[in-house]
Amino acid sequence: HWDGEDMQIQGGVSIEGLAMEGTPPPVVRLNQTRVGGSLTINKASFGKMELQTSSIGLELNILNSQFTDEARFHGIYTGGLTGFKGVSLMKIIFDGAEIKGGLFFWPDDRGNPCSIEGEARFHGAHIGGQVNFKRVLFKEEVLFQGTHVDGEVIVIGTEIPKFMAVGARFSKTLEINSGTKIVRVVQRRFAFAYK
Repeated sequence: HWDGEDMQIQGGVSIEGLAMEGTPPPVVRLNQTRVGGSLTINKASFGKMELQTSSIGLELNILNSQFTDEARFHGIYTGGLTGFKGVSLMKIIFDGAEIKGGLFFWPDDRGNPCSIEGEARFHGAHIGGQVNFKRVLFKEEVLFQGTHVDGEVIVIGTEIPKFMAVGARFSKTLEINSGTKIVRVVQRRFAFAYK
């Protein structure tokens, strides 16, 4: 395990090629950590990732990495965009997150998509920019309950077994493009506010 909770870092942090194995799966905890710049995790492999109630001054980028357990970003603050490229996750939780920029899940430069085996949960999150799911492999539900998105929500070439947006508010458009399949939508009290 790597416990780096409650750290204060003025600049940026780059975690490159970190591989941790074991039973139970190893945990990387950076809860309540303050990073003044960007946090980038690239080509990492470990069990569970926790960045709960942490603050990232600029961007959070997770690239070409694999998590064999859940990734928890409960209550995280990012001052810029939060991006995932070519990442494999068991479950991802962004409940109560404050993301000032956009939230992106894209394939990596070799075309490897993001894959999420369990639920993708964004309960009560506020996303200040665009949400963009491009060729994401969601195996279970995507939950935007009580979520507020200031920018567009764009879904391209993505399959979502169940999309729940109860009490969600999308300030701009919800755009679903070619190759996208949403099996079931639950949308009670779904609000669109066009600017």
